Amino acid sequence: MGSLNKSLDNFSYAGVIAALGAFGFFLGNLVLNFGLLPLIVSLVIGAGLGWLCGVWVLKERRLPASATMAEMKSAMKQDGAAK
Repeated sequence: MGSLNKSLDNFSYAGVIAALGAFGFFLGNLVLNFGLLPLIVSLVIGAGLGWLCGVWVLKERRLPASATMAEMKSAMKQDGAAK
């Protein structure tokens, strides 16, 4: 599990949140709809909203929008939110 955490540290925080948002929207739409276009649109909307939320959290922590997972983890440790 340690090597997985180290490889995730190099990814953009907003990008990871965007991927999680897109995946959530995709799964929700997969259960409720059976068309190709709604699935594609749900991926775009989920990724967009996820990215916006990720950037918002980064801006609240005074980090650039391109900050990595490692930078976010470091900021959380400094604030005492993560151990």
